[in-house]
Amino acid sequence: PGTEFINTTAYPQLYGDPDIKYLGRGIFIYSSIMLKKFEASTVAQTLCVHRSVDFGHTWAGPFEVPSATNPHGLVDGSGNAQDAADKELIDVDLDTGRVLVVWSNFTSVVPGGVEISTTFSDDAATGNPPTWSARRVISDGLRYSQAAVPRFAGNGSTNVYASWMRAAAGFQAAIVFAKSTDNGGTWGAPFDLSSEFTVMDQVLGNDRVTNFPSLAVDVSTGLHSRNIYVVYSDNDASDGADVMFQRSANQGTTFSAPAALNSRPGTDRAQWFPAVTVDTDTGRVWVFYYDQGIDASGDRTETTALYSDDGGATWSNPFPISSRPFHAGHGNDSSQPNLGDY
Repeated sequence: PGTEFINTTAYPQLYGDPDIKYLGRGIFIYSSIMLKKFEASTVAQTLCVHRSVDFGHTWAGPFEVPSATNPHGLVDGSGNAQDAADKELIDVDLDTGRVLVVWSNFTSVVPGGVEISTTFSDDAATGNPPTWSARRVISDGLRYSQAAVPRFAGNGSTNVYASWMRAAAGFQAAIVFAKSTDNGGTWGAPFDLSSEFTVMDQVLGNDRVTNFPSLAVDVSTGLHSRNIYVVYSDNDASDGADVMFQRSANQGTTFSAPAALNSRPGTDRAQWFPAVTVDTDTGRVWVFYYDQGIDASGDRTETTALYSDDGGATWSNPFPISSRPFHAGHGNDSSQPNLGDY
């Protein structure tokens, strides 16, 4: 419960878009949106973290991320903070303990209305509260961008990567990539990892769909160590969406051409919300996604997986990991049957 009040409303209030990472030694960091008391009767939408030092049994926080709180200093006519932090995702460098937060700063200052922003903490595991670096903006701000995911390269490297979706004209989007070579202190210019593609169709039983990417780095000691993998949904084939995969074997300098991973690209129904991860021991690459290809109509859905043991060159056949197909919105009586935004 909040300890500050505006009239009878307690602040801070905790909201969604959560992410969680393990720092080792029993310590977890959990990030989310936070609405805080800004002035005597006004509020700001910012970010916070919670911390557990006992494997998640108890939690401390919320700890505000000050770099995300109204960075342009503008207020609306009522005095509320005009900037709003959203869609925060985090990662931890297991070599140094640095925790990096990347988020979307909604603001009227830039033409696209959104700045992909970053900050980091080197004492997230111990600080009361943790301290955070000054905000860095890594997008051009000219086009609507959203849902940036960060990943440290690990294994002694000082590289950090981020990928997000940007909007294009009409029903088009593209996937963007940016790289830091000094552990998130500064960032190079972002570039389009993919060409522009048709955004996915609406999916039965899922109130809100997107083309946000997922990003993973191979931190194992195997043959494909330091490879970078990106997956996202692409509807150029006009069957709802297909899961596309791209990889870099040269630390983000270049990427392979997009390749569809689902079994019948362009000929069935939507495969969407893909996620990619890499086994830290073996280097096996896993991709998971929602899949409505089981039927020709309706909202029956499966969670599908496939894997690669050669750095994404070849893949297993996709297979369902849900015990049986489920109705996407079944049991959700709210007005938003969300299966997740990313």
